[in-house]
Amino acid sequence: MARRSKRVEETPSEIDGFEYTSNADSSSPLRVEAMSVEGFENGGKTSFALSASELGPVAYIPMDSGWRVVDWFRAQGRTIGTKKILAMLPDDVDVDDFSEVSDAMMPKLKELRVACRAAIDAKAFACVIDTGSDVEDLVGYSINGKIGLDVYGGEGRLKKAVNSAMASLYRLFEASDTNLIVTHKLASFKDDIYPIGWKGTNYECPHIVRAEYDHEDDDPDKPMKHYVRIVKAKYRPELQGQRFRVNRLTGYSKIAKMLLPPVADENESED
Repeated sequence: MARRSKRVEETPSEIDGFEYTSNADSSSPLRVEAMSVEGFENGGKTSFALSASELGPVAYIPMDSGWRVVDWFRAQGRTIGTKKILAMLPDDVDVDDFSEVSDAMMPKLKELRVACRAAIDAKAFACVIDTGSDVEDLVGYSINGKIGLDVYGGEGRLKKAVNSAMASLYRLFEASDTNLIVTHKLASFKDDIYPIGWKGTNYECPHIVRAEYDHEDDDPDKPMKHYVRIVKAKYRPELQGQRFRVNRLTGYSKIAKMLLPPVADENESED
């Protein structure tokens, strides 16, 4: 006779320095991991990211203009902390002196990492970095004294250093209960639409969505609404390409719940 499986609470056990448990759940109310939110200018990407504040405190790191949308969310009673970090060179720095540029920008890169760690230590539900291309610029300036790199000789090693620094940002949050949300600007060339920023984002982010502030039913006579198109869904590939209407205040939680991995049925019988 088939018997009903029962979930039993277990305490972690350590073997050879590794901790084992069969039901280690995150303390986060909705552990979504890293998400890239891309969109064109005024497409609603920052609003979508900040709507994560519905689920808990959000640490917001704006690195470009357009950050004052946070004031609207705070007016709705949301808890959002702000730490502005601009990837802007001081006026007295010679842009052609790579060492001088690197020396000037490295403290800002360290400031970014300290801010991310502070968000994790404060047990923020999510940390929103706005935008990813500004992070890449900051890393490029700090490590190399410039942004773009051609892969020739030693510059190939410098590019690898940038990739390593960018990936370490995602690793920092993977080891925590704080979700990472990074916004990315979109660009277009002919019929090709692509995000601006670090190319490794497509690999590092298990979830990529596109914010679209558009006319309802693509009818220019109808009012504009907030939509989110799912570009990458690591655990729910069947959702990729689909677009969903979202509320400005609750959009993140609606989409995030769709993207979570399937949960096994606790009533599933076994032989």
